[in-house]
Formats: sequence, structure tokens, C-alpha cells
Amino acid sequence: MNVRDPFKHMNKMESVLDYLLSHLDEKINIDMVSKMYHYNPVHFARLFLEYFEFPFTRFIVMLRMRKCAKKILETRTLKNIGAAYGYATAASFSKAFRNEFGISPREFLKKSYIPPDMPERKLLNGTPIRLEYKTIPAFSIGGFTYPLKDFGVDEMLTAKVWPSEVPPEALSEGGDVFYGLWHYDENMNPYYLFGPELTKGQRRKKIMTRIRVREADYAVFSFERKETEEDNRGFTRMLGQYISREWIPMNEKVQDSRGYMFARFDPERISLYVPILHGMYGKDIITEVNWQVAEWCRYIDEHLHEDLNVHDLALRWRYSEMNFRMIFSMYYGMDPDEYIQKKRLYLAASAIHKGMSIADVLAEYNFTSREEFEKQFMEEFEVMPEDHKEFKMEALDLIEYYQQYKKSVHIKFRDILPLKAAVKQLDRDEEIVWDQEELVRKEDIPRTAAYWFTHDFDCLKGSDYEMDERERPSRIFIWKNEPVIINGEAVYDYYLGPVVKKDAGIPEGMEELTIDGGTYAVFRTENLSDKDDLPETYRMLTRVAFGGWINECRYRVDYSRPTFINYKRQKLFFYVPIVL
Repeated sequence: MNVRDPFKHMNKMESVLDYLLSHLDEKINIDMVSKMYHYNPVHFARLFLEYFEFPFTRFIVMLRMRKCAKKILETRTLKNIGAAYGYATAASFSKAFRNEFGISPREFLKKSYIPPDMPERKLLNGTPIRLEYKTIPAFSIGGFTYPLKDFGVDEMLTAKVWPSEVPPEALSEGGDVFYGLWHYDENMNPYYLFGPELTKGQRRKKIMTRIRVREADYAVFSFERKETEEDNRGFTRMLGQYISREWIPMNEKVQDSRGYMFARFDPERISLYVPILHGMYGKDIITEVNWQVAEWCRYIDEHLHEDLNVHDLALRWRYSEMNFRMIFSMYYGMDPDEYIQKKRLYLAASAIHKGMSIADVLAEYNFTSREEFEKQFMEEFEVMPEDHKEFKMEALDLIEYYQQYKKSVHIKFRDILPLKAAVKQLDRDEEIVWDQEELVRKEDIPRTAAYWFTHDFDCLKGSDYEMDERERPSRIFIWKNEPVIINGEAVYDYYLGPVVKKDAGIPEGMEELTIDGGTYAVFRTENLSDKDDLPETYRMLTRVAFGGWINECRYRVDYSRPTFINYKRQKLFFYVPIVL
């Protein structure tokens, strides 16, 4: 942003935001607001777009829709909500609401959704910033205190003390990570505490103050360190001002008064932690399903030095162990135990290649013994650890995968009539031989589905639904949204079978299934045929749809209808129900 004084410009834009938030129930236009703040309308429109990252009119609509959504939740009624914010008819209000959130106001009220935050800011004065929501366990900081009695609240939210100004005796114990914390003493005098985290049992020096930070939910804003400490100091102040004067008022966040706002300084990033009492995860929770699959491997990678097991991982994401294994295998193409072992081995190979001793590798990556490590290493690389020269990482990042493959997947929105299919529940314990040589694991859903797309159930052979040379009629693969409980574990059922004509009968041994009509996002490859690599095409479409697209377009997904797959004339079509 080409402005001489970014703080002066920021203050003026914040004043504009304050006015907009206070007058959303009135008529607002860009000519009126630009004149009020002494701007040329064309110039103001450009500055507004650069600063808020949205055009003026679009920004107003987004604010109003979120205000309307909050009013609906508070009053538990739709009466006069749209009219209060300038919508002449219920139909025009409903259309604007649906365009913003993907559902009607009535659906929103019925299901008691919580509206999302305003879209996350990408840049602040040209610097990329990142927002994450985290639950931080309790920890202690031991540091030096600095009075802030001459500062106002806004100044307290900016870093007034910097590592270069802290006594050396504090830095000597902090390694390369430090914390700055804003607090009030018993007389309500503000002060700033700076110092390292105190590990369990570690004593603080007499000249240091110790503060225990309780476990809490935090919104964490961060940016990459700049070249000079002066630039870091200035941008930290700017980020703190943005949080307090824009992000909190715009999203109506309520800070946790029992928590502390603090900064974390590490060699690569500087982060500001804001304790949130209400509004945690506001950007996600309008949806009923929060797909976290893309984070599973990232979490595992960060905890490879611990004693990881699939049972605990499944509990962490509230899945049964069986279902967790199935979904993990569907997305990543391997069992989670296999992934953990492979990732440890590749990281171990990398560490050995860089000069780490085998004894240190065993301790770092939690191998039970040298003998077991060497056995696994030999199976993976076909050489002993000390003879290993090169390594190749095979870990898959779903987010990066989506960015790479989404352009090769064709997505089209289609309205379809209800579909009738004759389906059979897939046997969880059945083992399938692929091409007379390879045994298909029953938890390998893509490969199991691919097998039955190209093979007939015994009850279909000789019937009108037997597959012909062009693999017709088309096949439907679908899974129930609600799991069944088996021995205390939640397990999903999968169904597959041919599409049948509207009035046709259902073959013996199959059951009738009707898929609701409506609008769907249909994913397919550009290939003429998917048959030659059917399992991997299934897996790729699943990753692109669930691992990426649904996260980007979550507000358009209709979770009341199931997702399903149609195999038709040797092509896979992945159907995701959406709302317009």
C-alpha cells in the first residue's frame, strides 16, 4: 500500500470501520462516506479495497449479513430482521443471506448455526499475516517486569519492550524463544513482563517475576520476522492495533478476562496470542462437519518423538479406531501405523545422512531397539543404516496436493433428479483378490470400491443388471452419514450397486436406495477413461473434493444429503451436494 504514513492511514481506515459498524442499519453509500472522510470517491474506493481486501459495497453486505445472523440467534425469530438492515422484502433478504452463507435464514434458525467470522486478513500493510485458533496448555513465564502506567489500553496491546532491551541474565536461560505478557498488578497498575518459559520444576531467579498462564483458547496472529528489529517492533505494534481496533469489534469477539494476552518471539515468527471466551473457531462452525483430515499427518509429524498409537489418534479426532484407519487409508493410501513407521524411517535416514549417530536417532524417533530399527530400515531401504546414502520423502500434504491437482479436475454444477439404485452392503470382512494376484485389504475403500465397479455381485449375474462389455449399467457407491455401533465402536457402512430405471424392480439379494435430487458439484478427470487406474483416480478425487474444495467452499455444501460416486462408462463422477 503506497501511503506515506501507514499508521495514519490505518487510523483513518479504522475510523471508517467504526462508522460502518455503528450505522449498518442505515443507508450507506461510498459517496457519502468518502465525502465524510474528505476523500475523492474514486480514490477512496481504491484505498478501501487495498486496505480491507474487499470492495466497499461487498464489505458492507458481509458485515450486515453477519449482524443479521447474530440477531436471528439472539431473538430466535426472522421477523423484521431483514427490514431492519435495509431489505425491502423477505425474499430479497433471504436471497442475500443464502448468497453469503449458502443456506436460507430459516435453515440457519432451525439448526442454530453460529455465523462465520469475516474472511481472514491476508495482508497487513503488505505483510502476510496468519490466524490460527489454538488451545494452549498452562505454562509459566519467568521474567522482568516493566511498568506501563503511562500507556493507554491500545498501547498495552503493542510491544513496548524488545529482546534487545532485556537484561542478559534473562536471555541466558531462554534459549531462542521468549514471551512478552501484559498484566495488571493487585492495584490495577498495568505492566509488561518479558522472559522465557519456565520448565516444570525450574526455579526463577530472585530478581524475576513468575506468572502462571492458565490453559485457555487463543486466537493466534503471527508473521515472519523481518530483517531488522525495528521493523519487527513496528509491525508487532501495527498487528496489535489491528487486533484490538478491527478484528475484535468486526467479529464481536469476547476476550477471556481470566486469560493473558501475550507475545511469543521465536527465531522465525512473532506471534500475538489473544484469549477468546466467545467466538472461538467462528470462521468454521457454520458447517456441521469440520474436515480435519489434512491436519492428521501434520499432527503426527510434530509428535513422532512420542509414543504414538492409532487408538489414541482416533480418540483425539473422535473416531473409532476402525473408522479412523479406513478414512486415513482412503486419503493417504496407507494405514496410519505404516505412515508412522515410514515417516520415522525417512526422517531417521535423513538424520543419519546429516551425521547424527544411530544411538541418537533411536532416542529422537522413539524406536524400541536397535535390532528393530535395523530390521525396519533394511525392509524399507534394502541396506543397513550405516550404508544408506540417499533418501526420498514420501509424505503427502493434502493442502499442497489440492493446490497441485485441483486444476486437473473438472468441476461442474448440475441439477439432477432423484436416482434409484439397487445396492448391496459391502462385507467388512470379505477379502478380494485383484487380478488374480493381489489381496485387497478390507479397509482400503478406494480399491474395494474400484473392484466392485468392475465386477458383478453373484446375485446380479444372469440378471438384467449384469455388467456388459462397456460396464453398464452405471454403478453407485455411497456411505451412510450416520455410523452403526459395533462392539462399542462407530463404523460406517458402504453400499454399492447399479442404477435402475424408475419403475424397474430390485434384484433379489439387493436393496433399494433412492438418492435425493438437487444441485451437486460433480468432480471428474479430463481423461477419456479412468479404468486403467481406478483406485488412484478415486483417491485423487476424494482428496481434491474433501481435502480441499469442501474446505474452500464449505458454506455451499448441503450436509443433509449424502455425497456419492457414480461409475459410468468407465468414468468416475464424484457428487457433492451443494446449496445455491
